[in-house]
Amino acid sequence: MRKVALICGLIALIIGCLSWFYQKQEVEDKEQMLIEQETEKYKQDCFNQSYPKDLSSINMYNDEMKCLDKKYHQCLKEVIIAKINELATKEDAQKMIDELNKFEESVLSLYWDLYNREDYGVMGRGVNDAALGRYYEYLLSDIINFKYISTYPRPS
Repeated sequence: MRKVALICGLIALIIGCLSWFYQKQEVEDKEQMLIEQETEKYKQDCFNQSYPKDLSSINMYNDEMKCLDKKYHQCLKEVIIAKINELATKEDAQKMIDELNKFEESVLSLYWDLYNREDYGVMGRGVNDAALGRYYEYLLSDIINFKYISTYPRPS
């Protein structure tokens, strides 16, 4: 009889642990979905502000795409700065914005040097702005993720 009670107790404990785990996973999945949705919203807003509705109208034989990519990544940068200002004290926010400016300068310079040691033409000249936009998308997602993490209860 004791063995049956012990086994039933262990089964109940296992079921309870599994239930807790799945509930926790469900909350994390929901938060991840919200992070992705918010990031995508800002990316889409910046895309719509930066690029023409008819992408086939972009002249690929001059620096038009480079200028549009720059407009896109600067829009994302504005969103990132606004999010930083929401999350941090004025002093900490300024430090992060200074680092963001250094990051921008480094990425633009690195990709410029990589693609323009030899003449890769118009496409080579535009790679740095396109790459920076991709990095800003990732940074924006990280900052939005931090917003959710910072609301978790802190251990005492």
